[in-house]
Amino acid sequence: SITRVNELLRGLATVNNEIKNANVSGNQALELLDERNMMLDELSGYLNIEIVSNKVDIGGGRSVEEISVNLIGAGGDKFNLVENNKYRTFDLAKDNNGDVTQPISIILYDYDGYPVNASDRALIGLTDGNITDQITTGAFSGHLKILNGKGEFDNPPTQIRGIQYYESMLD
Repeated sequence: SITRVNELLRGLATVNNEIKNANVSGNQALELLDERNMMLDELSGYLNIEIVSNKVDIGGGRSVEEISVNLIGAGGDKFNLVENNKYRTFDLAKDNNGDVTQPISIILYDYDGYPVNASDRALIGLTDGNITDQITTGAFSGHLKILNGKGEFDNPPTQIRGIQYYESMLD
């Protein structure tokens, strides 16, 4: 899922740039708009997102549309994922040996490849880009629950029974 979401984010940034260039030259870019909408629909299945559209004046009485895609965090604050032709990426948290950490955590990286340390309005701080607790809906959330859910074995106990719960039951 992380690989596919990163492909969608990269694709959205690329298509946004192509749409903007087409609009500047006077073309409507209808096929590109359809392609972008399909990518946005697919992305919304993975994460709780918000799309923000802005009209930017390019002179001569013409304007172009620029969009941003934001992840809506658990508390309602936002984390920008796509800003016109720039995009952020996700990855799994890894230890010093390059192994995936337990429990599974997701890291959000900024446009330059550094871990994001806060939400857009800095209301939510992140430790080393760990955005796991902010992902509450969609396929990402479901994957995290099935991988990390310990149910009654968690501290404090939860009702989320995933692989770790059943592993503990077998033990």
